[in-house]
Amino acid sequence: GSIAGQLRGTLHTVYSDAIVTSSANYAGGLASIAANSTSYDVDIINCWFAGTVKNTSTDKQYTAGMVAFAYAKSLDIINCLNTGTVDVSAYTSTDYPFASGLLGYARCSTNIEYSLNAGTITLNPDKTSITPYYRFIPETIDLSKDEIRIKSINVIL
Repeated sequence: GSIAGQLRGTLHTVYSDAIVTSSANYAGGLASIAANSTSYDVDIINCWFAGTVKNTSTDKQYTAGMVAFAYAKSLDIINCLNTGTVDVSAYTSTDYPFASGLLGYARCSTNIEYSLNAGTITLNPDKTSITPYYRFIPETIDLSKDEIRIKSINVIL
């Protein structure tokens, strides 16, 4: 990410219009990975990403404007805005990319409030049969252990 490769703690009132290019599996506009441990709470509050995140990995991808991958005690994204571009056009795997304006993939209790994705997501035009995941958690998460509350809207321009 343009601010943190791995974030443990809080980002508050941060703006970035950076260009983030990664050949790894994780690429986030502000942070690539939130915590990577269930011992930490991660909060992203009053933040705005207006740059470009380009993931050049052809394998499994987690790519997003705010956070690519979250594995924390909890994650809060509150009052945040993405107007940037998330580019997963290099993706060629037969699996699905996890691509989103705010959060690519979450394996923790996640709260997203008063946040907006007004950015764009660029896919591989040769892979029209692959539908990317525009969701916050995978189908395999046991919701009795994890919870997710979403109070945000997604605007497709």
